[in-house]
Amino acid sequence: MKLKLFVMALLAAETLYTSASYAATNAEVDANLRKGRGIESSGEPLKALPIFEMALKEATAKAPGSVDEAEALTELGECYREIGQSAKAVPLLEKAIDIADKKGNLEISVAALANLALLLSDAGQYQESFACYMRCLDQIGKMPHPDASTQAKLENNMGLLLEKSEKHEQAIRMYQRALDHSAADESLSGLHIACLGNIAMSYKASKNLPQAEEYASKAVNEAKEVSGEDNLDYGYALAQQGMILVESHKFKEAKPALSQAITILEKSLGAKHPQVANVKESYAECLAGLK
Repeated sequence: MKLKLFVMALLAAETLYTSASYAATNAEVDANLRKGRGIESSGEPLKALPIFEMALKEATAKAPGSVDEAEALTELGECYREIGQSAKAVPLLEKAIDIADKKGNLEISVAALANLALLLSDAGQYQESFACYMRCLDQIGKMPHPDASTQAKLENNMGLLLEKSEKHEQAIRMYQRALDHSAADESLSGLHIACLGNIAMSYKASKNLPQAEEYASKAVNEAKEVSGEDNLDYGYALAQQGMILVESHKFKEAKPALSQAITILEKSLGAKHPQVANVKESYAECLAGLK
């Protein structure tokens, strides 16, 4: 179960439904937003922080309560979320949601709500986080052309919340919705593979091992075909499959899957990564079962 939650956490970190296509009406605000996004996307949120702060200061001074201000609030709130300062992020995102809703800007509303949902989830407020995601889906449903990829990411994260609450059957249904929405978009192949693995692990948690094995096998085959045998997606899929096979006492089948998973994960994450240790524990259990 630890491995599955780790995979989901990675997906959650990627699920920042930013309104990066939005161009601020004020030239200075727009320039700072673009500059901040570029720095943030390069993995340096701390350096992006003062840029977004300047954008917000300018937007608030020139047009308080405007869409520009809502966008700057969202970007700054997301940046604070990324550096772990949730106390500063929450009020910014809440204000962004309020302004975006009043202005009828669905994209910025979804972006701010999604970031708020992640913060609430990290704080263990799963019910409140789930409610935010539901509001996101409602907003997307109002769009003239709903974005299936965003829906898939939202549903995937909602599955995680249900899983954390041990609502396995509901989680499976939500993962299945994400699976369906991600199927038609080649750019979401990694998410599609993860959804298959997440369904497998949910079935494992609910003690439905035949179904767990079926979906784990699908995840492994798809990851191998789409991502290749050296890819992290394939490593995760193998690890999940091996853990399920150990649970089924199919130790001979589990051994090569876990062994290869360890090799891939160590190469990508390092030998000391906690998820590598988690898979090694399953491998040790597998070896003990073979004796």
